[in-house]
Amino acid sequence: MLPPGHFLLERIGAFDVPEELDERAQAVTEHLRAALGAMGGIGSGHGAGLSRRFVRGETVSAFLTLVRFGPRTGRGRPQEFWAALVTAGELLDPADGDGRGTVAEALDTCRARLAQCAR
Repeated sequence: MLPPGHFLLERIGAFDVPEELDERAQAVTEHLRAALGAMGGIGSGHGAGLSRRFVRGETVSAFLTLVRFGPRTGRGRPQEFWAALVTAGELLDPADGDGRGTVAEALDTCRARLAQCAR
């Protein structure tokens, strides 16, 4: 039988096993963290979820999530956000993805949004 607080502990990542990242994955994670910093804020639940993805080495999932969220209007630094995601996306496998799209598709979105910032 599981202890009473098991589900809470699992939800906050107490049982997550940190992934040992190679140099490429470390670089991707650094760029994703830079994008997160330029985002202009994020809800605590989403922030915790992203943090857990970083620990577990789920760089593709974290990248796709950040692309879907985008920077906060009026609070974020959009050009810095999209530039960090472009750099991270270029280091990922373009064919990787999930049910909502691939890295290549998300990277196209990032490049288009970055170009809009430059105007």
